[in-house]
Formats: sequence, structure tokens, C-alpha cells
Amino acid sequence: MSKISQLAGKGKIVKIGGIDINLEPLAVKDMDLMVKLEDKNKKEAAMKEIITRTLKNADESVTEEEIENISMEHLQALMEEILTIN
Repeated sequence: MSKISQLAGKGKIVKIGGIDINLEPLAVKDMDLMVKLEDKNKKEAAMKEIITRTLKNADESVTEEEIENISMEHLQALMEEILTIN
């Protein structure tokens, strides 16, 4: 590996709703989401996609339905942690 590989983000294990989740930061491949966050008409969809990508990176067996059913109580904590690692 080259020195550039050292620039990859570091993950963080967080506890949300009593479960440990290893959250990994987004990378250059996810830049499209950062651009969409700046567009007020696309912001909501971009936030949902950030959550989805982050959780699928943490556990590839997670389903869309599970993600859609996360309660607002846990969603706020999850978003805070996602924003912290990014």
C-alpha cells in the first residue's frame, strides 16, 4: 500500500440503543452526497442516503426496512455520531 492509504478515515464504535455499531466515515466515493447536502431540495434524500451507506458499511446484512424503521429517538443519536466521524 502507498502512503495515501494512511489518509483513509478511522472508524469509531458507538453505542446506540444499547447496541455497539462500528461506524466508518464516508470517503471520496461518497462525495456526491456532500454536494447534495448543499442543495435544499436534495438535503433530506442525501441525509437518508448517508445513514443508509454508513449503516450498510457497519453491517452489510442490514436491510432497507430496518433502516427505515429506526426510531427518531435513536436517529438523532445516530446522526450526531455520523456527523462526528465525518
